[in-house]
Amino acid sequence: MPGEGRFIEGAPEDVARSGAIGDAFDQHNLRFSLTSGRFETPVGSGVAVHVDATGHDAMWLSRALRRRGFAIAAADSAVHRVARTATGWHVDDGPQLASIDAVLGALPQGEPDARRTPATISA
Repeated sequence: MPGEGRFIEGAPEDVARSGAIGDAFDQHNLRFSLTSGRFETPVGSGVAVHVDATGHDAMWLSRALRRRGFAIAAADSAVHRVARTATGWHVDDGPQLASIDAVLGALPQGEPDARRTPATISA
């Protein structure tokens, strides 16, 4: 499986822990995380956004933001805040938005003076 014509035998957990999955499949835009047991996209430093949501809303919004190059941050270190209310999404207390796609469209894409966070891998 490591991509060199070799086959690694064993329980899936042992194969994953050995690093063989990463050796076989890691690329510049995708890597296998031994911590989460999933393939993840590396994220560079991006504009810091605080997600004020819970459950699946928070998870899906965070994934979309990371995919677009934003970094998820605590409220006190974020440049922007996205909140989920009973009626919709709001960026920086702006008007109601109906979808995550609308949230992504409402966020500025690269402010030169914005606080940024160190590069991380999504978990």
